Amino acid sequence: MAHWRRKVADWTELPQNLVAGMSFVSLTGNTQLVMENHRGLRCFSSQCMVVASAHGILTVMGDDLLVQILTRDELIIRGRIRQVILS
Repeated sequence: MAHWRRKVADWTELPQNLVAGMSFVSLTGNTQLVMENHRGLRCFSSQCMVVASAHGILTVMGDDLLVQILTRDELIIRGRIRQVILS
């Protein structure tokens, strides 16, 4: 199955992590977290956000956190990010 997904990624020029259903997380400084291919925002407050992914739960803790963008494929969290935990 993994071989088939790799072929699809090569053929469509899509990133392999998206074709395989894996999430991609990018942290810019301590002010912005971008997550692609998430599986939903489980709970949120200005100090803690919990996001489901294919490989576990991502917990973002900080101050003045807010959801800037939430679409089916992308989540952007802004604020003062102090800690990110994958469990």
